[in-house]
Amino acid sequence: MHRRSPAVPLRLLLLALLPLAGLSACTDECDTRADCTEFNTATATYTCTDNRCVVESRADGGTDAGTAVDGGTDAGTADAGTGPSDGGVSLRVLHVAPDAPAVDVYAQGNATPLATGVNYRATSPYVTVAPGTYALELRPAGAAATSPPAFTSAPVTLVGGERVTAMAAGRLSSTDASDSLRVVPLVERFDTPGTNEARVRVVHAAADAPAVDVDLGDDGTAEVTGLQRFEATGEAGVNLPSGQALRVGISAGGSKVTSFTTPALPAGARGFAVAVGLLSAAPGTAEAFGLLLVDGSGVLGFVQQDPRVYLLHASPDAPAVDAFVGPLKVVNDASFGGLAGPVSLPPGSATVDLFAHDASPARPSASPAATGTTGALEAGKAYLVLVTGFLSAARSQPLQLLTLEEAFTPRSPEASVRAVHAAPDAPAVDFGAVTGGSLTPVPGLTNLSYGTASAAEGAAVSATQAGWGVAPTGTTTPVATASFTPAAGGRSFLVAAGLLGPGTGEPALQLWNVDVGATPWTTAVMPPMP
Repeated sequence: MHRRSPAVPLRLLLLALLPLAGLSACTDECDTRADCTEFNTATATYTCTDNRCVVESRADGGTDAGTAVDGGTDAGTADAGTGPSDGGVSLRVLHVAPDAPAVDVYAQGNATPLATGVNYRATSPYVTVAPGTYALELRPAGAAATSPPAFTSAPVTLVGGERVTAMAAGRLSSTDASDSLRVVPLVERFDTPGTNEARVRVVHAAADAPAVDVDLGDDGTAEVTGLQRFEATGEAGVNLPSGQALRVGISAGGSKVTSFTTPALPAGARGFAVAVGLLSAAPGTAEAFGLLLVDGSGVLGFVQQDPRVYLLHASPDAPAVDAFVGPLKVVNDASFGGLAGPVSLPPGSATVDLFAHDASPARPSASPAATGTTGALEAGKAYLVLVTGFLSAARSQPLQLLTLEEAFTPRSPEASVRAVHAAPDAPAVDFGAVTGGSLTPVPGLTNLSYGTASAAEGAAVSATQAGWGVAPTGTTTPVATASFTPAAGGRSFLVAAGLLGPGTGEPALQLWNVDVGATPWTTAVMPPMP
């Protein structure tokens, strides 16, 4: 399921994204409530929400309010920045370990939990504890206090009068010290925001991401450099403009990795922007990389990555091109059959200007050779954008952009294949299996006219099908073939490109496989069948 982050103040996000704020959990994904019954215990019942098993109710009434070691509680406020006045410590837990289930949290040696039923990408309420040094134990939600903990942290020292967010981050399944589960104490000592500003502390909790640079504004200048995994910027926080959406760019090793567009920050707000999930996970999945917005009231929302776009050059008469969105060169030197990307673009429709390739990064002063629009692009999704049609104005089917969302249905042992007709001089075609020189259409991949694609979920095909082809609809003699065996569980765009009647130096009709099973996507021209 894909969640969207509207450009509204963070307080409204708490309502708009309520399922995300409190109902993200378990390691295993699910389709129905029945898939979660294996997690039920005597004191906790699970249900399926947003394709994840989450705690639905508890035998104690489901309040999950948490109980302090000393019996006190502290609800916290949205502008939290100081601890209790009685010398205790305000403590809460933030769960951002992507492969861990919902957890109950204990201070080692104490049978009363500090927090119960804390789901992935959620916080517990604050509780008041005495100053001291604690080892924190994590147990699956509902497990008996006497059961062995799934994890025990290194000692955490808590100082009286402080307000602390104990962040559980890393991989529960890992024994590698670089990414294994740990508890990171984040002391909340935010400075007072300036006029029309918010105060934000950036936290790197993505278990598989390297050190990153953070560009607040995505203008090419990183305000935070070399932020290591499981570390945070200074306790005072960084001043950011309020009342407007903010672009945030993430780079690693000198190359841009992704970007985000946050909702407008309310004036005077103080909180955390936590990079969570796995950089290697596909956008829109349960473990997807994103920004978790947290203030004193809890989790406000999850900001998904900006739309990620791959551009495929499929124009048979266009030279190598550069693509610009505004002044920014987003694609450099793409030639026929070349796949460029991924490129992160702001949500919404983008205007793409195409120019003949030039080594300069600057936008040419001349008018573009062609211009197209992508159509609506949504955060948390990935897209294939084909440049297809003829550059020459003397030929029919002018250059256009064909935008296709990656929305395959995962299958196994079958593969998912989506057919794309990008050959501008060919009639409607069927895609299918070729045996003995004859084509048998694949259901769902038939009667595709130029500039169209089959259904977004893809057709289920056998992973043993080795010979493919295309033929004019209603005929069985293929006009192009390919030796291509899809992988079990694979996801591919199968693109018919080139020309049915090529002129001198023009590419003949051919089949390409755009494999989206891993990041980055790859493409290959499939060799014809022998």
